[in-house]
Amino acid sequence: MLYMVRFDVQQPVDMTTEQLFQIWHEEAKAAMGAVEAGAIVGLWKVAGQRTVFAVCEFPDHHVLDQALAGLPIIRQMGGSVTTQAYPIYPYSDYADDLRQAVEGG
Repeated sequence: MLYMVRFDVQQPVDMTTEQLFQIWHEEAKAAMGAVEAGAIVGLWKVAGQRTVFAVCEFPDHHVLDQALAGLPIIRQMGGSVTTQAYPIYPYSDYADDLRQAVEGG
């Protein structure tokens, strides 16, 4: 199952930028490993923001939840990282559903 996951990172007031970058660097290494392993299908950083979008493939929501909980940035920064996960599927599948609904068959 595919999920679009949004990560919003807020720097805690008691954390230096250097500390944040060190943690984010660890996260980036883990993320690139997940890309190589095929768990992350696409990964994007929003320019000018501390926001990342990932398209991930997991067998179910339970595995997604476990994967998110194990991320270095989540483990080290906890509530300073907000995640939103949305189950998604290819638009072409939806277009086929629409075609069938309109044309029948």
